Amino acid sequence: MKTSHKKLYFLPALMVGFGLILAGRTIAQTFTTLHSFTAYSTNPPYTNSDGENPNGLIVSGNTLYGEAVDSGSSGSGTLFAVNINGTGFTNLYAFTALNNNTNSDGNAPRGGLILLGNTLYGTTVTGGVGGNGTVFAFNISSMVFTNLHSFTATSVPSIEGGTNSDGAKPDSGLVLSGNTFYGTTSFGGSSGNGTVFAVNTDGTDFTNLHTFTSANYVITNSDGENPNGLIVSGDTLYGTASSGGISGNGTVFAINIDGTDFTNLYSFTATSSFITSNGGPTATEPGQKPG
Repeated sequence: MKTSHKKLYFLPALMVGFGLILAGRTIAQTFTTLHSFTAYSTNPPYTNSDGENPNGLIVSGNTLYGEAVDSGSSGSGTLFAVNINGTGFTNLYAFTALNNNTNSDGNAPRGGLILLGNTLYGTTVTGGVGGNGTVFAFNISSMVFTNLHSFTATSVPSIEGGTNSDGAKPDSGLVLSGNTFYGTTSFGGSSGNGTVFAVNTDGTDFTNLHTFTSANYVITNSDGENPNGLIVSGDTLYGTASSGGISGNGTVFAINIDGTDFTNLYSFTATSSFITSNGGPTATEPGQKPG
């Protein structure tokens, strides 16, 4: 079984359904498979022509754009387009093969895409020159790919535990405010527990806005660890951390877009018999049950 990434999202086909509810009556829905992704090779690096494990879509006009976490011609994932009627499927870009977990462009695009003008923007979880993921741009008119930022190598070259200056494993995508993207990394930073970062749409002025603090042996700290995505409202970014905080079960936080005034808005409470009053997870992997 293919298990090349920490989290896999299995979706064998790209699908859409349409339905209407009028005056209390439900109109019969029509389910349509727009594209079925092809089988991948049985040996590493598990390649195919179009990708595997598609993860989210955006729409522009009559075209859907998306990313596949795995496979493609090098086994590192793809960017694709397909018309909303299922015609014209196009493999826009195949991420290049890894060499000791590094490459020029990234591996495993998995955070969702943003389309600005003719350019798609997104993140990869691993790969890039440091092996810890990238922020990228892809122009759908010129078909030119640009690596805007490669997250640097960590002191321990693994998914967890290593430290660096900017963060590692950005697996939750980007949000946009003005000409700046904001995002999170699940790991890395000076404590190894993730970061909040900013980078301009042209790749300039990358800034580590916040490094989540060290956690003790029961995974508690003041701000959380392993953040997993942001929303932006005005000059404030809001997000969640899947663990850490005063009880080790995660936090809801806010931080200004200039990196000031980080606030732990809420720490999920301690567990009792693996159950909390407010849904806090009890394992370090979001949604994982203790074994």
